[in-house]
Amino acid sequence: MDLPERKPDPIASAEIERLLYQAGVVKMDACGLTSTLTEEQFHWKPSPEAWSVGECFDHLNLTGRLWFPRLEEAVERGRAQGLLSEGPFVYGWLSRWLLAKTEPPPKRRFPTPSRLRPKGGRPPSEVMREFLELHERLERLLRAADGLDLARIRVPTPSFRLLHFSLGISLWLLLAHERRHIYQARQLCQMAGFPRAALERSA
Repeated sequence: MDLPERKPDPIASAEIERLLYQAGVVKMDACGLTSTLTEEQFHWKPSPEAWSVGECFDHLNLTGRLWFPRLEEAVERGRAQGLLSEGPFVYGWLSRWLLAKTEPPPKRRFPTPSRLRPKGGRPPSEVMREFLELHERLERLLRAADGLDLARIRVPTPSFRLLHFSLGISLWLLLAHERRHIYQARQLCQMAGFPRAALERSA
């Protein structure tokens, strides 16, 4: 006998609810952008130093693999220490400034650490499968963080171990970073040199 599907627990924190919504929008946007791309289009780049659509998503996967263990550890630590609150949460000016600069369209360029630079050439199905798996992990993480004090729990950044952000800002930065590179990938698809699909070439 098939068991009824268990509905997710209701969300207590309004901020977690907004983060879950934004995560869903990012996932749908990524799927909508890449679902019809050919392999040629996925790997096309306007110049040797520029990133392709595939490299944008590969970079997001690399970033997620570094960020998630830190975020998950912070959630576990916050739960163990009883750092609970449903908000609303207030973040410092530096965190808010950095978040604003991360949102697309890019207002400020940041150097990419070597370990977060994509290598390129991976099959589109492999890259996007990993991206979607990481987003499922993100949704579980967000639900696990519901009810925690997102402002008091601190998370060390992957690139600068001495730099810590609040859990809430870390989550917002992660999603803003994804929107930034999906925007970059979409801009690539609109360039004059972007390869057209086979049907368009034969028309």
